[in-house]
Amino acid sequence: MPLHIANIPAAKRAALLLERQATSGLAGLTAFTNRQRNERLERFLLQQEAVGTWEASCAAVADAAQHGVQIHEENVQSAMKCCSLAGQSAAVQKLFYQGYQQLKLPKSTESELQFMESCGTTGDFAAAHRRMQFLMKRDQSPPPQSSSAASASPRLSDGVAVAHAKWAPKLSTQLVVAYLTAAQQGRNKVVTVADSSPRPAAKENDNASTQSRSDSDGRSGSRTTVPHFFFNVVAYLTAAQQGRDKVVTVADSSSRPTAKENDDASQQSRSDSDGRGSRTVPRDTATTSVAAWSVALSTFVQLRANPATRKNVTLTPQVLQQLSELADRGDQWEAAVKVVTGAAALHCLVPPESFDAAIHSTFRAKQHHVVVRLVERCLATRTPPSEASVRMALRSTEEVAASQSQLSLTSTVPLMAGFITSTDAASNNTTTTSGDAWALSLRLYQGLKDNGLALLPQTFEIPIRACSLSGKWDAAAKVLGDMKVAFGRRVPNHAYRLVLLSKIEHAPTFAVAQRLVQVPVLDQKSSATFLALLRCCVRLGEWDHFKRLRNEMKKLEVPESYETMKLQMLLALADGNPHGVVTRYTRWMQQTGFEKDRVVSDGTVPLHSDDFGIDDATLRLVVSACERLMKADKEQQEAGKLAGHRGRELHRLDPIVPIAHADALKRLSGGKDLLQAGTHAGSPPLHNQRNGGVGAPVVDAPLPSWLFRDADDVE
Repeated sequence: MPLHIANIPAAKRAALLLERQATSGLAGLTAFTNRQRNERLERFLLQQEAVGTWEASCAAVADAAQHGVQIHEENVQSAMKCCSLAGQSAAVQKLFYQGYQQLKLPKSTESELQFMESCGTTGDFAAAHRRMQFLMKRDQSPPPQSSSAASASPRLSDGVAVAHAKWAPKLSTQLVVAYLTAAQQGRNKVVTVADSSPRPAAKENDNASTQSRSDSDGRSGSRTTVPHFFFNVVAYLTAAQQGRDKVVTVADSSSRPTAKENDDASQQSRSDSDGRGSRTVPRDTATTSVAAWSVALSTFVQLRANPATRKNVTLTPQVLQQLSELADRGDQWEAAVKVVTGAAALHCLVPPESFDAAIHSTFRAKQHHVVVRLVERCLATRTPPSEASVRMALRSTEEVAASQSQLSLTSTVPLMAGFITSTDAASNNTTTTSGDAWALSLRLYQGLKDNGLALLPQTFEIPIRACSLSGKWDAAAKVLGDMKVAFGRRVPNHAYRLVLLSKIEHAPTFAVAQRLVQVPVLDQKSSATFLALLRCCVRLGEWDHFKRLRNEMKKLEVPESYETMKLQMLLALADGNPHGVVTRYTRWMQQTGFEKDRVVSDGTVPLHSDDFGIDDATLRLVVSACERLMKADKEQQEAGKLAGHRGRELHRLDPIVPIAHADALKRLSGGKDLLQAGTHAGSPPLHNQRNGGVGAPVVDAPLPSWLFRDADDVE
C-alpha cells in the first residue's frame, strides 16, 4: 500500500518537506552553475577561435571535462574548428576520435560535417578519405529495422552507450561537398596496399595498456603524430614539407582490417576505414600513387553507383562546382565537359564556376572547338562566364576560324570533296547559336567592351584575325575603327595589312585581287602577299595564274612557306598528278621536321606544335595518292609477270611513297600505327587526337555515362 503524505505525522511531514526543498534547491543550483560554466566555456572557445590559439582550446575542453563541466557537442566542434584554422590536423583527429569517446558523446551528422570541413581546412585529405570510406560502408549496409529492436538494450555508438534510436544515414550532400573540397586542398599521402587479402585486426583498448602505442597511432597521448595503420610517417612528413598533391589508394577497400567500430544497432564488425586497429603491411606489397582529385572522383562515382547512397547525394550547384574544379585540376577536360553536359541534361542548375573550369581545362588541352561550344552554351543559358574564360574563348575562336578557313579552302577543289569526311565537317563546325566562329568572336569582343573591361591590343586583334580568316573583312574593318578610337592613334600597319590580305584572298575575280595588291601599305614582293594571291587562285580555280605566280616567286626568290607547300599539293591534285602530291608532302615533311628539331634543340623560342601541323583532309589526300600509286605499281608488276618481263625491266615504285604513306597514317592517328586500318573515302573516319594538342594526355574520363541519370536507371 503506497504511503501518502497525508498519513504521515505532522512533525515527520515537516521534516520531509524541508528535505525535499533542500534537495530541489541544490539541484537547481547545480544546474544553474553548470549552465554558467558551459556558457563561459563557449565564450572562451569562441575567443580562442578568433585569435587562433588551438592549444588553449584543447586544454579548455580537457580541463572542463576533468572538473565535471557538462561538455556539449558544439564545444568539441568549436575546438576542432580552431585546430583546423591553425593547421593542426592531428589535433583535429584526436578531438574527433578520442575526445568524443572519452566524453561519451555520439557522433552526429553535424560532427561528421565539421570533421570533414576541418580536414579540408588543414588540407588533410587522407583523414577525410578514410572517414568517407567508413561512412560509405556504414550507409551501404544499414541494419534491419524491426519492432523488437526498439525494445533492445542500449547500443554502442563510437564506444558510447546511448539509448536506441532509429538508424539514419550520415552521408549527405553537404558532407560530400566538404569531402570534395578537402580533395582540392589535400597535400599529404595515405599508404595502403594493393594486396586485398584480409588479415585479423587488433581491437582498440582504452585502458592503460594502450599508452605504449598511443604516440604512434595519434589517438591518445600528447604527441601530435599521425596514425601508423593508414599512414607512413616518413611519407607523410615528406609530403607535408614538399607540399605534394599525391595520395596512395588501396586497390580493394573491402580488404581493410576490421575492428569494433560499433556505429550501428547490430554492433557488427565493420571495416576499419577511419584508422582504428593496426596491421602489418608486407614489405613486398606494391603500392600505387594516385592523385587526390582522382580518388575523390572515384569515390563520388561509387556514391552515385550505389542506390543506398545515391538518394542522399544530389547534384547541387556546389557539388557540380567541386566536380568540375577537380576535373580541371587533373586536366581531365572530358570529365569536366561531361559534368556540365550531364547536369544540363537533367535540368540541374549548373553554376558558372563549372563552365569556367570546363573552359579552362579544354583550352589547356587545345580543344578549341569544345571551348567554343561551351561558351555558346553559356550564352544560350544566360550563364555569365568569368573574364578569363571569355578571353580564352576569344583566342579559341581564332583557332576555330583558322580551321574553318582551311576546310573551306580545300573544299573548293572539286577532287577534294571525297577526302573531306563527316568527321572533319563536324569537328570544324561550331554553328549553333552564335553562327560561325567569327560571329562569336565579335560577340565576345562586344561583351568585353560593354562591360567596361580592359581592352588590350590583343582584344582587338583577335576578332580582326578571326574575321579576316573567315573572309569577313568588312566586320574586321569596323573593329579597326574601334581600335583607332580606343587608343587615339592610327591603326597599326600589320592589322591593316591583315584586312587587306583577307579582301585579296576572297576577291570575286583575280583581276580585283591584282588591283588590291597595288595598295601602298602592302609589300608586293612579300611572302604574305603571294600567299593571299595563291589562295585566291585556289578559291577561284585559276590554276594557270597559280602556276604563273609560283614562277614569279622563284624568280624573285620569295621564301616558300609551309602553307605554300600545302597549296602546291592541291595544284598537283588538280593536275591529276598523285606522284606530285606525294613529293610535295615529302618535302613539307622533311622541312617541318628539321625546323621542329631545330626549335627544340635551340630552346630560344617556345615550341608550338600547331605551326608544324596539317589538316586531316590534306592528310587523307596524301594517303589516297600513295595508295593509288602503290596499287598501280602492283598491277604493273602483275602485268609484267604475265607478259614475261623481268622485274628490273619494269618501272619501280618511288621509295618515298611508302614513307609518306606511313607518316600520313601516323599523323592521322595522332602518333599511333594505323597501317592496317582502312583509309579510303568510304572507310570509317580515323580518330585524330592531334587536334587535341600534342603532348596532352588522353585519359579515359573517370565519370561514367550513367553518373547523371536517375537512381532507377542505374543498373
